[in-house]
Amino acid sequence: MGHNHVADYWSYACLLYELVVGQTPFFEAGIDQLSMLKKIVKAKYKFPADISIPNGSNGLDKALYHWTDLISRLLKPKHVERLGNLQHGCCDILDHDCFAHIVFNEFRKQTSPAPWVPTITNPLDTSHFGNNFQREEREVEVFPRKISAKDQETFDSF
Repeated sequence: MGHNHVADYWSYACLLYELVVGQTPFFEAGIDQLSMLKKIVKAKYKFPADISIPNGSNGLDKALYHWTDLISRLLKPKHVERLGNLQHGCCDILDHDCFAHIVFNEFRKQTSPAPWVPTITNPLDTSHFGNNFQREEREVEVFPRKISAKDQETFDSF
């Protein structure tokens, strides 16, 4: 069976997750490829503890709540339950509270103003990031089995 636009909604959720968390939703330290594939098929993932249950009423907590809700609705293992594949199609995604502040007609015309334009001193200025931005080390996704030399040749032209 082939894939259609509903697979794109799944991928979109993975991208949104990775943009906020810094790793894929299915990553787990020391996991092998087969175990990861099983997690993906069953949509077994967790939000990091510090953002899994936003409990305040400030703007960040509300945004995280909407973000977790959107991802939860997009990462449904059954495509018939996935947001974007329901009665109103992709409008269900665009109408989600996560995007409530976006005027899509302005966005499409590229006339909507940026919500915040940082002042930077040079291209490497990271002063607007948290204190640990440059020092934070994430565990890299590494699989124990190395790719064979023959398989590696396939990717030589990339």
